[in-house]
Amino acid sequence: MARFVSYLILILLMSSELIKITSVTSVCELVFQYFPDCMDFLSGKYYKPSKRCCLHIFKLNLIARHGIGPKWICWCIELMVTGWPMNATRIQELPVKCHTRLSFPISERMDCNKA
Repeated sequence: MARFVSYLILILLMSSELIKITSVTSVCELVFQYFPDCMDFLSGKYYKPSKRCCLHIFKLNLIARHGIGPKWICWCIELMVTGWPMNATRIQELPVKCHTRLSFPISERMDCNKA
């Protein structure tokens, strides 16, 4: 009987981890959909962010403030941009050029736990 209970607990733990992974994937889908429009600016390819980038930053801000929170946005961006060079100056210019205040961190070395 104790063995059965142990297996049951193991199955429940595994299913809760699967739900978390599924949640992360679905949460990050929004970031993966919105954030790439800003990468040309952040990597230095263009001198200003596109209108679409700024619109998507606005949407991500709303999601960070009234939805999933800034940590999730940060983690998803961190996952997405791993290996992509980003210009630190451009990161600082993004909120100014998009006329918004970022509610989630973006940097070359992000600490999402401080979001």
